[in-house]
Amino acid sequence: MNNSDPTGTVTEVAVAYVEAINAHDLDLLSSLMAPEFCFIDAHGQVVQGSNSMRAGWARYFALFPDYHLAIGLTISDSPQAVLIGEASASFHGLKDRAWRIPIAIRACTRDRMITEWHVFADTKLPLDSMG
Repeated sequence: MNNSDPTGTVTEVAVAYVEAINAHDLDLLSSLMAPEFCFIDAHGQVVQGSNSMRAGWARYFALFPDYHLAIGLTISDSPQAVLIGEASASFHGLKDRAWRIPIAIRACTRDRMITEWHVFADTKLPLDSMG
């Protein structure tokens, strides 16, 4: 992978998607997902389609109302980018159920839209926070 993205397109779209996640903005998330969007979680579970993923984000934000991604490094090689950073949240906003984990994300794009969002993370802490 290259450390630069001369057009900025892949990086811009991936960063915009992260910003929409952090804002919990379902309309913006939907506008950035291609209709054939594919989400793959850290366990290999797949959510297919932008409408299904919008509903998935709504459920996730209800469980983790302060979910936030802090991305420290983005490496792009059009039409994909890898984002590396941390994810943090607390189950139902309860501070005694807070967690922060390292995360890597592979984002694929086409026509300035996300087609795939593949998460790589150890989800033990988030799952434990749910009881």
